[in-house]
Amino acid sequence: MTSRKIQYWVIPPEADGEFVAHMEKVLDVYEKPYDPAQPVLAMDEQPVQLIRETRTPVAATAKQARRVDYEYERAGTASIFLFSEPLAGWREATARESRTKLDWAEEVARLLEGRYRKCKTITLVCDNLNTHTIGAFYEKFSPARARKLVCRIEFCHTPKHGSWLNIAENELSSLTRQCLHGRRLGDRTAIEACRPHHPPRFSRPPPLPLARNPAQSAGEGAGRAERDEERRPREVTRTQRDAKRLPAARPRPRGCPLLQRSPRAPVAG
Repeated sequence: MTSRKIQYWVIPPEADGEFVAHMEKVLDVYEKPYDPAQPVLAMDEQPVQLIRETRTPVAATAKQARRVDYEYERAGTASIFLFSEPLAGWREATARESRTKLDWAEEVARLLEGRYRKCKTITLVCDNLNTHTIGAFYEKFSPARARKLVCRIEFCHTPKHGSWLNIAENELSSLTRQCLHGRRLGDRTAIEACRPHHPPRFSRPPPLPLARNPAQSAGEGAGRAERDEERRPREVTRTQRDAKRLPAARPRPRGCPLLQRSPRAPVAG
């Protein structure tokens, strides 16, 4: 490693009470059990540079890779809004032309009135970006509709300089590495076409077992203990383990010169 090589990192502040307080709050939210009536969502956003091809690429063949021209044309920028519900194994990414507070309010309202319309409240984990405010709903919608949406959201902000606590940021990192890296995307349609290549990596937690008869549970527990005892490997002593690990010494042949003693010369008297 040379002295010029550096790595960009999010270094948290030292001895900062505000940072610890917000971090503990986020961790407490993540420890909540799965509740479909009050789900926990995480959201994050990311800008994307749009690049348009100036010449038609040459398709890949069995003997050569896909070829693109070194010249390209900048086509502006776009923004990806990603929402994730970790305990349900669900995520959704949408592309917009900008990422203003109005765009953010419209994306959150679309989920509240769509997928989560039957939920009483949701917990939304997001960073401290200046566009993630309650006033954004009042600027985008009517006061009555904005008030109805705000009352159903419980905000949980990550600490300043601690956005790595947001699970949606990890989802965006996976999306970028698996779908966006190394591709020239000229418009929002090309970005949205990458979404099917981002399969879910989580699954919904299994349901809790039904209550059973205590006597039946005790009998099943005893039988399970006996099966575990039979499957448990036998204890091996240290001598046996060393004997299996070290190769056995090969016997020396009788005619080996190392085993034959040389005759001693007579001592002069």
